[in-house]
Amino acid sequence: MEDEKFTRPSTVLQVSPGGPAARSLRAMDEIITINNVPTKNMKHKEAEQLIRNSGDSLSLTIKR
Repeated sequence: MEDEKFTRPSTVLQVSPGGPAARSLRAMDEIITINNVPTKNMKHKEAEQLIRNSGDSLSLTIKR
């Protein structure tokens, strides 16, 4: 359901080789914050919107 919250942490599933994220992200990294907004209890669509609306500057805090 679209309105359900994820019970799992927001996690990077895949990183495109050669893409800008490939320098710092790895598959299975846990996303703790997006642009300083905590992702705990965040809906998937909210996380997706924060990332898409970040423009040219995206800040992620990750846990490996």
